[in-house]
Amino acid sequence: MNDGSLCFYFYELLYWTSGDGPDAIYNLIKKLGIQVKFFKIPHHGNNCTQSQAKGLKSQGANLCWYNDLEPKGIGTNDFTLYGARRCKEAGIMVLNCIGSDIQMTFAAKKATITKGSSTWSYDIPYGGECAEGWVKNVKGLWYRFKDGTWAVGWKKLKWEKGTDWFYFNKEGYMVTGWQYLQWSKGKDWFYFDKTTGVMLTGWQELSWSQGTDWFYLDPICGNMITGWAKITDRFGNRDAWFFFDKSTGAMKKGWVLDNNNWYWFNKTSGELATGWLEENGRMYYLEPNANNNLGHAYRNMTAVIDDEVWVFDNGCHATKKSSSIPTIKFTTGQIVIDISQFNTVTNWAKVKATGYPVIIRIGYRGSKTGLITYDPKYKEYRTACENHDIPHSFYFFPCSITKAEA
Repeated sequence: MNDGSLCFYFYELLYWTSGDGPDAIYNLIKKLGIQVKFFKIPHHGNNCTQSQAKGLKSQGANLCWYNDLEPKGIGTNDFTLYGARRCKEAGIMVLNCIGSDIQMTFAAKKATITKGSSTWSYDIPYGGECAEGWVKNVKGLWYRFKDGTWAVGWKKLKWEKGTDWFYFNKEGYMVTGWQYLQWSKGKDWFYFDKTTGVMLTGWQELSWSQGTDWFYLDPICGNMITGWAKITDRFGNRDAWFFFDKSTGAMKKGWVLDNNNWYWFNKTSGELATGWLEENGRMYYLEPNANNNLGHAYRNMTAVIDDEVWVFDNGCHATKKSSSIPTIKFTTGQIVIDISQFNTVTNWAKVKATGYPVIIRIGYRGSKTGLITYDPKYKEYRTACENHDIPHSFYFFPCSITKAEA
């Protein structure tokens, strides 16, 4: 293959057969970069044109032969004679092998062609092997193996900066940019560096039909991630939640509607926001609890946040109630409903129907250590009373741990 030599296993390739077609073989020779030394003139189709003959001569060809007859054995195939004439015009020696045999032998690092008393010998410096590696021609880059075949589809190959994944189309040329490809888990989008062809992974700022955006490509497999993903931010500082468009894979920023819930993502980093958000003079509250649909915006509800009552409309806008602490006038002997973490309420409409006010325990002081503990049901029960317009108030359950305190 190199240094003007021809690997012996290309003998059948260059012995052009009716099934291959000279144009396809000639193009393959050019792609492989073979400097052809000898070949057989094909016998059918538009074979060995003037430009092909000159091209082969320029690549080092100096010997060819033909031995094809018409089916009835009368004269030589016209296509063959045409090819022979073109080769002679190009300065290539033509052997007429009709009625005689041409002998070809291949020994270590040498090919020998014999016709009658004439012998032609050619060195094969690689002993029948090609130099493996990257090859470039006018159509692009491809990778040749030692047996003369080339890479097609997914291949993990060495290059100047290490070993990485590449993809080659059905013609064997390396692809670049966005590619929608089959892999072990189906079909997905992948991105290959436009210069090196290396499959990219991780955070990448890439161009696509709608501009330039941030994408996340699986750090091992390289497939484009869509939807929700908890990953390390692109600065390597911390893990956070991100959302990638379910169709395009572009990282989303600002407001996103998913499964009938609104979320807000930082307009620079793309991270999911939680807690209070102020935007365009309006207040929003984004769920901070990871166990309760993290980050969703409160909507069409009333909630107690930091001991204040907030009402959220259909647009998720927050409005604080004028009075956050209800006032109830109790009378002697009045019945009230006392609830805390030890009570379970399943039907607040029935609670309201009783007509009794509710008192909700805020917390208590432990009788052994004196530790003040917050009642975990306080906010839930207060919010429920607000939403059902149930009169309610609060109490704290104290305990003394010494006689002096008592």
